[in-house]
Amino acid sequence: MGFSPPPVPLALADLPRTRAGLVVPAISLRHRDGTAILGMTDHDRVHHALSRGLCQTCWRPLDDRIVALARPRDFVHGWISEPGMHPVCAHYSTQGCPMLAGVLTRHRATPRASVREPCGDPECHCVAWAPVDPHGPRAKAPAESWYTIWLAPDSYHVGLDPTTQRLALDLSRARPLKIRPLSATGATREQADGYRAMLSTRAFLADLCAETKP
Repeated sequence: MGFSPPPVPLALADLPRTRAGLVVPAISLRHRDGTAILGMTDHDRVHHALSRGLCQTCWRPLDDRIVALARPRDFVHGWISEPGMHPVCAHYSTQGCPMLAGVLTRHRATPRASVREPCGDPECHCVAWAPVDPHGPRAKAPAESWYTIWLAPDSYHVGLDPTTQRLALDLSRARPLKIRPLSATGATREQADGYRAMLSTRAFLADLCAETKP
C-alpha cells in the first residue's frame, strides 16, 4: 500500500522535515547531524516535554486542549509514555505516521540500519543507542489499535511510571473530554466508549481514596 505525506499545517511549517517531506517530531531520536529516526523517541526530550508541558511535535507549550495518543495496553496500564500534543499537531501525526494511518500492519522485523550501526561520528550519541528498546513492540508484532484522548489541562497529570521508572502521562485521574478511535488502525467507537468509562471510573475511585485519607 502506498503512502503519501500529508500537507504540512502552517503551524508546523517551520519545523525540520525528512527527505520525504514529513515533519520531524520534537521528541524524535536524532543523530548529531540532525538526521531523525522516526518512530523512535529521545528519552531526555520526552522527559523535558513532560516536565515542562510541551507538545511532543512542535515543542511549544500545550494550551487549553491537549491530545494524547493511546493503545489498549496504555488504558489498562494507566500510563502513556509520550507527551501530549496540540490538536493540529495530533491531527498531522495521525495522518503522517504510517502506523497511525493504518498503512503498516506490523512492526519492523529488525531495527533500522541507522540504529543498529553507529553513524561514524564519534561525538554522536548513537554509539550508545540500544539496538532494541526493551519496552517497545516485538519484532513483526501486529500493529495495535490507537485512540486519541482529548484532555483539559486539569486532567493532564504527569508522574513516574512505576514500570519503566520514567516520567509519563498518568491516566489515573484523567477525565477525558472525549476519546476518538483511529479507525484506520482497527479501533472502534464502542471500544473508545468503553475506555472512556474505564478512565472515568478510575478517576472517581482515585478521588474517593484521596477524600478518605486522614
